[in-house]
Amino acid sequence: MQLRQLEYFVSLCETLSFTRTAAEYFVSQTAVTQQIKALETELKTTLFDRTRRRVSVTAAGQLFYADAKMILQQLLNAEERVRLLSGNALGTLKLGILRGYEKAGVSEAIRQFHEQYPNVSLSLTTGQSATLHRELQLGNLDLILAHRFWDSWEGLDSFLLKKYPLRIACPKAHPFAALPAVPIEDLKGHRVVAIRRLYDGAGEESVSQQFYMKAGILSDIAFQSDDNDTILLAIAAGLGFSLLPEYLTQNIPAGVPIEIRPIIGLEEIVPVAAIWSSANANPLIGSFLKICRSLLVE
Repeated sequence: MQLRQLEYFVSLCETLSFTRTAAEYFVSQTAVTQQIKALETELKTTLFDRTRRRVSVTAAGQLFYADAKMILQQLLNAEERVRLLSGNALGTLKLGILRGYEKAGVSEAIRQFHEQYPNVSLSLTTGQSATLHRELQLGNLDLILAHRFWDSWEGLDSFLLKKYPLRIACPKAHPFAALPAVPIEDLKGHRVVAIRRLYDGAGEESVSQQFYMKAGILSDIAFQSDDNDTILLAIAAGLGFSLLPEYLTQNIPAGVPIEIRPIIGLEEIVPVAAIWSSANANPLIGSFLKICRSLLVE
């Protein structure tokens, strides 16, 4: 049994066309036919039913297809692991990053990954946790660095990077700016700038509502946005204060008229994790996770 026979077989199962399989591998239709016949002879069974108008996979062919495809995938993974060890890795890593978390050292992780694997195509997407989580489940992303508010997500693996406390970000002229720390009971009656809730039941835009509710200020929300920079702009413009995770408040540029204060009585933290699908066999995920563990884990 030859590797080329398995490749032709898997392709023919998926295209049900000798012509399209031949075009995929830049060979003649006769060459594909001969290799499939040789495979059937070796296996002593018929893998395809052929008529003048159509090709269909037999029951034996359907059974063999699952194993053949797994063998080809395992071979590709083995080749990629060898390339990883030699520093000549190819392929693509589709990375999703929580919007605003790039300020927490992620750029250094990306730089190191690119230096170690210069031939890898790195796709970068930023967004809110709910959006990234949805794209991960759809298979459009390989790995996300996002909020983790659940202990277990079916089909997903994760490890915690860091837990961030909530801080108050307020204009320099705000009454909170005169205090070393702000008691939670003092938050009521002041206008709030908040992250807009986009999706139900997932991500920071949902859970932040719980923080505001616990503080008793949900009805005080005067301005909302799904963009972190817009929120900071609104705070600096004096539209209100906001409860933000520390990764958003620790690197505000000098000269921006925003003060950061701790909160007394609100103990919640915002956990950020690396999250990926347990079914995703892309070996580049493990390579990037290794760098994350060395740079981003608290």
